[in-house]
Amino acid sequence: LVELFAWMTEMIIYRLNQVPEKHYIKFLELMGASLKPQQAARGYVVFEVAKNTKQTDLVAVKKGTQLSTKETESGTIAFETVNTIELTSAQISRIYQRRRAHSGDILFEKDFGAVDTDQLKEKGEISFSFGEQRVNTGGTRDIKEPHTSSLYILFSQPFLHTLLVIIEQGLDTVPQNFVWHASSNGGWQEVVIVEDQTNGLSRTGIQTLALSKPWEKTEECSEIGYWLRLSMEVEESSAPVAIKGVHVNAAEVIQAQAHSQVLLGSSDGQPYQTFSLSHDNILPDLVLGVRENAQGISAIDANSSEEWDDSASTDKESTLVPWQKVDNFFNSNQVDRHYVLDLNRGTIMFGDGRRGMIPPVGDNNISVMKYYTGGGSRGNVGKHMIVSITSPVPYVKSVTNPEQTGGGADQETIQEAKLRAPWMLKHRYRAVTIADYEQLTLEASGEVAKAHCFAEEGGVRIVAIPKMRGEGYLNKLQLSPGLTNQVMRYLDERRLIATKLSITGPRYKSVYLAVEIVVRPEKYSVRREIEQTINNELVKFFHPLKGGADSSGWPLGRSLHLSEIYYLLEKVDGVDYVDHVKLSETVDQTEELKKIRMKDVNGEHTFPYMQRCVVSSAIQ
Repeated sequence: LVELFAWMTEMIIYRLNQVPEKHYIKFLELMGASLKPQQAARGYVVFEVAKNTKQTDLVAVKKGTQLSTKETESGTIAFETVNTIELTSAQISRIYQRRRAHSGDILFEKDFGAVDTDQLKEKGEISFSFGEQRVNTGGTRDIKEPHTSSLYILFSQPFLHTLLVIIEQGLDTVPQNFVWHASSNGGWQEVVIVEDQTNGLSRTGIQTLALSKPWEKTEECSEIGYWLRLSMEVEESSAPVAIKGVHVNAAEVIQAQAHSQVLLGSSDGQPYQTFSLSHDNILPDLVLGVRENAQGISAIDANSSEEWDDSASTDKESTLVPWQKVDNFFNSNQVDRHYVLDLNRGTIMFGDGRRGMIPPVGDNNISVMKYYTGGGSRGNVGKHMIVSITSPVPYVKSVTNPEQTGGGADQETIQEAKLRAPWMLKHRYRAVTIADYEQLTLEASGEVAKAHCFAEEGGVRIVAIPKMRGEGYLNKLQLSPGLTNQVMRYLDERRLIATKLSITGPRYKSVYLAVEIVVRPEKYSVRREIEQTINNELVKFFHPLKGGADSSGWPLGRSLHLSEIYYLLEKVDGVDYVDHVKLSETVDQTEELKKIRMKDVNGEHTFPYMQRCVVSSAIQ
């Protein structure tokens, strides 16, 4: 009887494995796990204003301004600005950092010197550290006592616009004790933060600042000018944060193309009406409106969005009303203005009158006011790749992205959905356990290849590893600001309220190798190729995604043993035997090690990174 049931179970599994992909997609949709559409990359650009430009001559960079990258293998890649920004002719002319103890003593100070507009890109890559325990002051020493750390920025003239703050290592999601001040004859005046995309300096983003009093020149750091000061109270338990750059004239961009004022068609009053857009692979930010009788439409229901202007309509008895996108009609009733959008197919479906309202009958009364197409992993470009403005802006000399863009991902495959669906039933989109955080991090973006979660006091720390972009094994995998922000927003909606959350990319520990091999006599003529193969194999062996003994990625935090190097080199074609391998953590290689622990000075897990490998060959 047991054998019979085993045979029947095996037959059922066999038959289920023969299910066509279309049926599998339908099963996933019944579970609420349809294939995830492709996602658009996001990032930040900085516009450089020409020298000696008057403030009164500048115009705003409008939302939707088209930008493009340098020529790539797949051609140029289009981006556009997400919001409108007011340009300023002010330039950063000096940067200064100081740490002062609560007693008044100066613990550390550094003057990064004067810069001009042409050097601004280089200055944006200097790292200003707050709360670090180890500080380079001509020798390394510890600053463990509580102190105030301040960053002073000198501007050529006052401005009341936005600042792009690029964060290298963020704090927890809990807002930190920091404040901006502007120079004033009566002393420093506090600057009001109108909008903060950095979430308390925990991630890269734009801060919008405002002053209650005029900004005045004062003397600071032996120079008179318009000074802006960022101060942070650092305690012994404070998490470190490093600011990589501060820029003016910055805007958020998305790798997408906008389509506006698209007429979908007319409603005939039938249930489950479906309309198709002229594009597939639609991005989620779609704005849909239905023209309805103006009588009985409340001010809450009536449209007030800037995405469309209904003033040109001659029909005064009707008005455009925005409808809300939902995943399904399960929780909709007969008066809910809901629709379901299939991003992959580019279709829009309305309800049946019981679950989801049917659009009122009318001619050409259903319109999409704006939607975006684009996305995909091709939008993840490196630093300084966005270089041209399709629609020129007066007095703008150039544009560039100081950090790589990220968050772009291709459409989910069926195999990826099969792995995700069981976890979706388990965690139900709520992050409670370590496994929940890891799986939800993978779900946040298809650009995340691996995720590791570590429990810490009062919260969790996630190490997210992005997918390779075809640049080979030599470049270190790093999280972009766009991908970090996307994952943070996704997890922030699903974590427990009291849980502190921090997200970092992979960290690396340098490995230095000196290898001596003996090649086979018949291979001595190609010994240089064998030496290059050894270098390539070692780089790949340490890779976070392709390394390790099984080529599935080096395990995070796993120690590197000398014996593994010997084993790897012995398998290289043409190698007779390995004579000697010197393993070290320092460039001078004064100490030979048998093992390197993959933890940094803060005790955090790291990956090995081959900084240098010298291979010498001989013949027996």
